[in-house]
Amino acid sequence: MRTLAVTLLLLGASTGAAGQEVFGTLRASNGGDPVAGAIVIATRAADQSVLARTITGDRGTYSLRFAPDSVTLRVLRVGQRPFELGTLRLHDGDRIERSAVLPDAPVVIQTMTTRVSTRCRVRPEGSETVAQLFDEARKALDASRLVSNDGAPTARYLMFTQSRSVRGAAIGLPQQTVRTTSSTSPFRSVAPESLSVAGYVTEEADQSTLYRAPDARVLLSDEFLSQHCLRLVDGPGDQQHLIGVEFEPAARRRDIVQVRGTLWMDRSTNELQRLEFVYVGLDPALMRANPGGTVEYTRLDNGVWFASSWEIRMPRYSMRSQRSALNMQIAGGSRGDIVVEGVQVTGGEVLGITTRAGMLYTRGIPETATTGVSDLSAEESACADASATSALAGVVGVVQNTARNGMQAATVRAEWKQEFRRVSNDQWVWQNRTLSTQTDETGYYSLCSVPKQHLITLQGTHSGRASRAVSVRVPLSRAQAVVNLSIPDR
Repeated sequence: MRTLAVTLLLLGASTGAAGQEVFGTLRASNGGDPVAGAIVIATRAADQSVLARTITGDRGTYSLRFAPDSVTLRVLRVGQRPFELGTLRLHDGDRIERSAVLPDAPVVIQTMTTRVSTRCRVRPEGSETVAQLFDEARKALDASRLVSNDGAPTARYLMFTQSRSVRGAAIGLPQQTVRTTSSTSPFRSVAPESLSVAGYVTEEADQSTLYRAPDARVLLSDEFLSQHCLRLVDGPGDQQHLIGVEFEPAARRRDIVQVRGTLWMDRSTNELQRLEFVYVGLDPALMRANPGGTVEYTRLDNGVWFASSWEIRMPRYSMRSQRSALNMQIAGGSRGDIVVEGVQVTGGEVLGITTRAGMLYTRGIPETATTGVSDLSAEESACADASATSALAGVVGVVQNTARNGMQAATVRAEWKQEFRRVSNDQWVWQNRTLSTQTDETGYYSLCSVPKQHLITLQGTHSGRASRAVSVRVPLSRAQAVVNLSIPDR
């Protein structure tokens, strides 16, 4: 059997280079609330090349450092039109503030229907709607790579490898490890220019087969955009809330393995939800195992974007001859001497994200459960409608003060989006749902009838003070999630 490998590597946080500084605070027009998750880009005024970029943190602040130059500052937000902060000249040692109140200027994408793009076009400029949607996806991908000056979040990842049958049934128990790193971009591919030359699947000198996946850097690159054409597609079946930007190679090559796929976006918010891709150019016998992968993206209320889960599916196969399976796909057609024995799936998911100020996101799995989620499906819940096999779960926890004492009679409120519907030809909306409860004398709370796999925002309040908002997504295999909240004394 062929040995399979995948180039998904955990990344650490990077720091900006020293130099002259432009800094500021961005606020919304609806009363001056800080705008978190806005991308600020400094481009050279002479040729529009990018000198630096960053993203605003919880307080709406940003800071950029670069060499002396004449620069133009621009703000990008998902679902909003770009905003110009102006052009300025930086000299040695300059520190210049550029703050602004950002207008509410939604991106209006007319008639988001696949009828506008029956033809696949290289670069999206050929269709205004495709171009607008792809630009929204690029904002999200760019945001997922950036770290604000609030500091890099710390993320806990569950990494796994699972054997499956060709039809997708699990074989045996997964191999799992939990890792922690200071990055919300957990993996990287090789350089885009290398992929355009060597392709996404290669055979190594030790006879192993190496699979690569496109990451945010690849999807944002000029090499990728110039070699793929784009079109719109509707969300499948029960996912009509999605619209996709489908990409495929502009020209099929017989010497390398390429990829095609779809960037799926929320119709109502333009937010990137998921990347799906499959490999193009493998032998037909291998293609029956559906080789490819998915990356799920999540945006939190404070503007943090991250890849929340991902996987790559690789065929496990043997050959009746010593000839190369890769050489076979170059020659075209199937020789019939490949035996596909199953699928190896390698991937991971984010278990939690924290910053210096506390928790931002969690799957509700206690840190002591380091073996992952698969062994927790038999747990019981205090909620009658919650189980490991139902679509509903419970969320429980304790609300504490600064001294970690339980707070009695604190209110805990949960909010999420549900029941997507169309209200006009060009407008789709989500219904906001809420649940609330109060803590007992020990500070304990319990919320029932919470939908699994939805992004739920929790917040505790007491005597006019509020905890930090925490987002939770309950796994399908869980009956309940555990989320503790902390309300400061002042």
